[in-house]
Amino acid sequence: MDCDGWIVVEAEQDPAKAPPHEYWKPGYEYIVDLCGRYGPEIRNEETDVRPAA
Repeated sequence: MDCDGWIVVEAEQDPAKAPPHEYWKPGYEYIVDLCGRYGPEIRNEETDVRPAA
């Protein structure tokens, strides 16, 4: 698999202290914002649709 241009996010934490359902969205939105400003282009490989920034 060619991973050139990929961003890999690893966020291991205690779900009792930081519930994943509450924390994934701000993190995702931060990454989308950074990529929108500086690159790379974000693409959803499953649907081939680019999320709105």
